Amino acid sequence: LILTGLLAVGPMLTVWFDALEAAIPGSSIRAVMARTVVDQIIQAPFIMSVIFVLSGLAEGLSPAACAQRVRNKLIPTWKACIGVWGPVQLVNQGLIPLKFRVMFQAFVSFFWDMAVSIQAHKPQPA
Repeated sequence: LILTGLLAVGPMLTVWFDALEAAIPGSSIRAVMARTVVDQIIQAPFIMSVIFVLSGLAEGLSPAACAQRVRNKLIPTWKACIGVWGPVQLVNQGLIPLKFRVMFQAFVSFFWDMAVSIQAHKPQPA
């Protein structure tokens, strides 16, 4: 997970937050809410899928098994994600300066990634 964060998620989030801020600029409640909603609809499932696939490949799973992991676990994990990351992103998008957003997200992500890892390693349904 550390390499996934350093080599994949961190750089992707840096580009994502810059693009999101450029597409929906401002600090109004409307802009913050819009960035948060877009983040949760587009970025969140994408990043979770990346984490499921990269961690699966690192564990020696085949690409097909990684894809199955995503199909089985993405929706339940995403539902849990919204309850955690929705409020986190409201704070991140509304109060944290752009240059510190990835750092703030990395702090929260440390704990979230542990939860995602536990979810990824639960036995798959038969």
